[in-house]
Amino acid sequence: MTHDSEMQILSSAIYNIDNFNELAHQDPDIFTTYKSKLLFDIFRKLFKDNIQPDLTTIGLRLENEGVKKQVIDDIIISLSNMRPVYDFTGLLNEYKKRMFIAKIGIASKDLSKPIDEKTRNDLIDSINDYREKSNVSCSSVISLDKSDINIDETYKRVQYVHPGYDILNKKMRGFFRGQLITVAARPGIGKTTLMLNIAKKVSKNTGRVVFISMEMLFEELYSKLLSSESDVENWKIETLKMDNEERARVNLANRELLKLPIDIYNESNFSSISSIIRKYNGSAKLIIIDYLQLIKGSKGENQNLRIGNITTELKQLALKTRTPIVELSQLNREIEKTKRKPQLSDLRDSGSIEQDSDVVIFLHEEEFDFSVIVAKNRKGPTGEIDGMMFEKEYSRFTERRFSI
Repeated sequence: MTHDSEMQILSSAIYNIDNFNELAHQDPDIFTTYKSKLLFDIFRKLFKDNIQPDLTTIGLRLENEGVKKQVIDDIIISLSNMRPVYDFTGLLNEYKKRMFIAKIGIASKDLSKPIDEKTRNDLIDSINDYREKSNVSCSSVISLDKSDINIDETYKRVQYVHPGYDILNKKMRGFFRGQLITVAARPGIGKTTLMLNIAKKVSKNTGRVVFISMEMLFEELYSKLLSSESDVENWKIETLKMDNEERARVNLANRELLKLPIDIYNESNFSSISSIIRKYNGSAKLIIIDYLQLIKGSKGENQNLRIGNITTELKQLALKTRTPIVELSQLNREIEKTKRKPQLSDLRDSGSIEQDSDVVIFLHEEEFDFSVIVAKNRKGPTGEIDGMMFEKEYSRFTERRFSI
């Protein structure tokens, strides 16, 4: 698997200038296979010449170095087959740790026997060298299991935000850093409510959430949060028609909500929204925008072009800040006439919504049947999610618990 791991790192530096710059400053010794060493040497030379690598340039440079055609073909195919990663630094550091642990394992295979002075000095030099290059503590390195790094834990720690609903998480495997997620539905189906519920759960369990709304004022959004937290119907909170027991529950819910790191903004200008996202610089665990079609772009801009430019920019912001961004979206009005379940072609105003989104989720309600549909998912399966219930009067989504 060493070859694949090294090719994954090298391929992630293609077309991404930040990844390329970071990789170019690494020690050549982190790569162990012949092809990876060849490729990294080409990368270093391209960096020195201030040239961003692509497959064509890499192939030509390898050819100029006198590398055999079969080897060049193998390298290009390996790079082409690799998928991009959203947390390059995390991937690189995890790989360096793994290789370091393997090196220690080779240096001290049998700890039951005395270690000769040369082996001992090599081991100490390896640890000190790694600490100096990686800027990590020795204790954090040697606490890792040399035989098996826990990939699932690394995956969660580095890239992964649990949405707060187990059945949603099981299908999507959560929100990843750098992802653009689109949640779309007809008006009144619960887009805002679902994302407020997710915002509350993520802020409780993971960290700060940013909610940018163009459709509802802060007071309306907060009323929904209070309703979902207190079990008091939303209309009673908005009209203040509560009895003493309900008022006490709302006051208790308010105290709990005030502890949560949820930042709510009312902003519709895209340049301002972009500034808000950049301000957090990756410190927010999740950013939610409600909703896409209400974002204001340049004056006189065609609607399709405007939406396309916005989704492309949001995707780039997600990658740059390494934060999952959820954009809410309307569906085409044609679906109102049919009442059928939505499809990707029903996304309103621009094909770039589907193109730029890593995940597309539809909410659909038909009589007493409510469904959540994962229509696109670059990192996992698609299909309907059973067991989500929309309790509209309490502005709340819940999971149906099945008994065995």
